[in-house]
Amino acid sequence: MKHAYTHYFLYTLFFCCFFLTGAAGNAQTTAIPDSQFEQILINDGIDSDGTINGQVLTSDIVGVLNLNLRFVNDLTGLQDFTNLESLILDDGGVSWPNEIKVDLTANTHLKHVEISSFEGLSTLDLTGLASLEEFWLWESQGDVQTMVIDSLDLSTNTSINKISLGTMWYLRYINIQNGNNANMLNFELYLARDSQGTPPFPDLPMCIKVDDAAAAMANSGVYSTWTIYGIAPTFYDTGQCVLSINHFEAVEVALYPNPVTELFKINSQQNIETITIYDLKGKRIKHYTQPQESYSVTDLAKGLYLIEIRSVGNSKQTLKLLKN
Repeated sequence: MKHAYTHYFLYTLFFCCFFLTGAAGNAQTTAIPDSQFEQILINDGIDSDGTINGQVLTSDIVGVLNLNLRFVNDLTGLQDFTNLESLILDDGGVSWPNEIKVDLTANTHLKHVEISSFEGLSTLDLTGLASLEEFWLWESQGDVQTMVIDSLDLSTNTSINKISLGTMWYLRYINIQNGNNANMLNFELYLARDSQGTPPFPDLPMCIKVDDAAAAMANSGVYSTWTIYGIAPTFYDTGQCVLSINHFEAVEVALYPNPVTELFKINSQQNIETITIYDLKGKRIKHYTQPQESYSVTDLAKGLYLIEIRSVGNSKQTLKLLKN
């Protein structure tokens, strides 16, 4: 009888251990391949195993409300922070010429999103975030461009009341026709200027879709509280927006190779009048008044440059050139 009891006890103990081990082994995890991302979770007491192993228990992160990610390159895993209310991305991403899409549509409880100099960011999806109230998108330094977003769609963010966009040289289209413009008393759109107080380029054209284009064009109502600097806006609420032909008509041109090490060439069916190379501070580096077979960049430091190509009639195209 005693042996039977002992066997029963050992069997029960083995079964319990097997069950617990199996349950632990089957616990749902979320992949976090970026070691800096996981280190932040460990530092904040979120990752319960305290070890950088490329994953975190999903149960550790579903209740997280605030997340501040600095110097994180890969955001894989962010989609499982389903109750997140505040997200800050600061100085992360991947260096040019990568183009990165950040999709926050799974984080449906977000109220505050702040992004600063997330390198290579080209697309940001905030669709359906009905709780979003504040949105910030800035380059941390006005004379350096790391993000290449050319359009933003905030039309489904029906609770948004504060938007701050700064030094986004490539931004051309914003849709904020969300039915909530009347409550947007804090809208700031700012284009950086250089240290001499003059813009590196003329005021940039931008299409902004709003609830009431007539009021916006008249700078009346809530739109009179908006701060827009260094921008030549075209407000519209129906149809398509066509930017000013003086700014928008482009020279049909091909620039190659890109990236470039020594020489690049330009191919165009139009008569090119001038070619100007700028650095990202807006400083003119080189200027050509006659087209050439090729253009040397051997004397330029590695990095990103802007090539402005103008044709007869003042049509132009501005292209990015990466020097290796």
